[in-house]
Amino acid sequence: MGQTDLASNLSKTNHRKALEAAAAISDPYSRCQALAWVARYAPDDETAVRLAKESTRAAESASEPYQSAAAAAWPVRALLERGRQREAEAILRQAVARSKRIANPASRADALFLLVQAGWHSKGKSWPEALSALLAAATTAPHQKPSALLRDLALMLAGGGRDHAAALAAISDDKYRRQAERRLQERRLLSPRPFFW
Repeated sequence: MGQTDLASNLSKTNHRKALEAAAAISDPYSRCQALAWVARYAPDDETAVRLAKESTRAAESASEPYQSAAAAAWPVRALLERGRQREAEAILRQAVARSKRIANPASRADALFLLVQAGWHSKGKSWPEALSALLAAATTAPHQKPSALLRDLALMLAGGGRDHAAALAAISDDKYRRQAERRLQERRLLSPRPFFW
């Protein structure tokens, strides 16, 4: 079992050992995720916020722009699940800004898709900004993968009672648009991914 799995497995039952396991991880992306697990199940909100900020610093230290932006999804969701809206909003806003450094639009769309799912229940301005950035990145990427991502996004938005028209219209590949339309008609909708369990 790797240190990230160890930290996540211990996070609910042994805060100290989970934190030790997370802090020992050298890879910034994995350390960010592990620290976010520990933050999510921390014994109090003050500790959770401190660890989420530490998790975010780990993400920021990643040399690869994709990892720097995408990893921040975990502390965003950890804070939202603990009811810490203001702190989650700040991390989400910074991660969306960092995503602009991802040169490949398909990779940028992937990172933003994670951030949009992480911030799904956010009530501030950062979530619509992340969604707009995702739509912009996905529509400029010349690959099929963003079309699949936009299909899933439309199904999530519809499943959450949100307007999905922009995501549906942005799908450039006819096959994926037809899939989305069929699944919407059949009410085969999606929910955002879980980050913690």
